Amino acid sequence: MNAFEPLNEVKIQPPKTWFQRTFSPMAIGSVRASIYTLCASVIGAGELTLPLALSSSGIVVGLFLLISLGCLFTYYYLLLAKVCHSENLYDYIALVEKFYGPEGRSATEVFIFMACYGVISAYMVVYM
Repeated sequence: MNAFEPLNEVKIQPPKTWFQRTFSPMAIGSVRASIYTLCASVIGAGELTLPLALSSSGIVVGLFLLISLGCLFTYYYLLLAKVCHSENLYDYIALVEKFYGPEGRSATEVFIFMACYGVISAYMVVYM
């Protein structure tokens, strides 16, 4: 083959419709797959499974749990911020060590490590 010979002609395919682009199977490495992976990383797997959880528990029970746990966690974080401000400690581990001693600090570090390891393992399962 000569460097000056023409290459095989490329056949131009007609553009896909919006419906075909949206509902066709996702290819590995496609733009849609990349957008989905980015959204799953930013939003989190828990938020993406929220509709399934609500449909499994029912709309009334699901919304009650969602709202009540949201209020509970809001109270927890406000209380934590108030204690951090009153003790002038803005590090969670230092706050635990002040109230529970070195054993509490070690236990908290182990639990935080286990939680991070669990999150990493979950993401490995989701993305592999």
